[in-house]
Amino acid sequence: MPVLLLAVTTIYLVNALQMMPPIKRGDITASFFPVVLAVIMYLSIGVVLWQGRSEAGKGAAPETPPAAGAEASVPALNRFGALWVTLVTGLYIGVFSVIGYSLSTFLYVLLLTFLFGNPRPGKGGRAWIVKIAAALVITLLGYALFELIFQVRLPTLWT
Repeated sequence: MPVLLLAVTTIYLVNALQMMPPIKRGDITASFFPVVLAVIMYLSIGVVLWQGRSEAGKGAAPETPPAAGAEASVPALNRFGALWVTLVTGLYIGVFSVIGYSLSTFLYVLLLTFLFGNPRPGKGGRAWIVKIAAALVITLLGYALFELIFQVRLPTLWT
């Protein structure tokens, strides 16, 4: 799976660089954000591969088997954290130019809050409100940074 994501990320990066250089005459261009996403994806894939290599090394050493049901009690993120983040980031990169910055980033950040947050943070809708508010704030800050400060046009759903 990481090899497939590596190939997709490389194709994405090549396409982004064919648009224009990420920085031209000291100004950030439209390809800057896609290049940053590709670099983040490469780093995530590297972490997945490193963790896989570390896990393979641990498998060779004799150790006591886990107690019955212990594996099931470990949250999936703890066991496959980097893989989940890599898959979610790959999906984000894939839909970014299709559905636009705002929607894709909001959904990406919201999903990451569920991956890294407590799966059962409390009763009622308070946890949902906090996660949605955090995703909204991060999306708006990213928009302000790129659109208003760097003046880089981000893709939108309607273009």
